[in-house]
Amino acid sequence: MGQNRRYDLVGRDIERADRTRAERGVALSLSVDEVRVTGRRRDAREPIPVIARLQFQVAHVEPREIEAVAIAWTDAALLVRWTCHDRQEHCTWVYAGAVRRRS
Repeated sequence: MGQNRRYDLVGRDIERADRTRAERGVALSLSVDEVRVTGRRRDAREPIPVIARLQFQVAHVEPREIEAVAIAWTDAALLVRWTCHDRQEHCTWVYAGAVRRRS
């Protein structure tokens, strides 16, 4: 009996998606405990445009500056929302020193 090519196509699609994800990387967020010790959370009335330095895991950790908006913060951390290559919105907690206002 021959191999079912349909399954091969699915396998190749999954492998391609995994490869693409690995190349683009995954943004690393502060843990819940790390955010908790930074102080009380305050939410923005309107998102604030910022440049955030996020850590991306791409077979290694790679910092990248991205355009984002700050939507909440504590005394020492910010929750930033940003859009990825796949046009999906993501939220990531980062330390305040990794963020500056955009002009």
